[in-house]
Amino acid sequence: MDGGIDAVHFAYTGSTEPGQGYTYRVQGPSFIVQFLDVQADSAKNPANHIHSAWRRLPIDFGLSE
Repeated sequence: MDGGIDAVHFAYTGSTEPGQGYTYRVQGPSFIVQFLDVQADSAKNPANHIHSAWRRLPIDFGLSE
């Protein structure tokens, strides 16, 4: 892993209560992992529709190393 474990960071924001929105992110010099649970589902249950993403840096979005 580029930069070692000391260069990896974790961030969390949102509620700690079930059914309430939250998101977290793990980021290092060469990657980002993100998880979001902030959107209601089709039955209007709050924060019950998740999204997640993995990004490989710095070559994501058409960028080159």
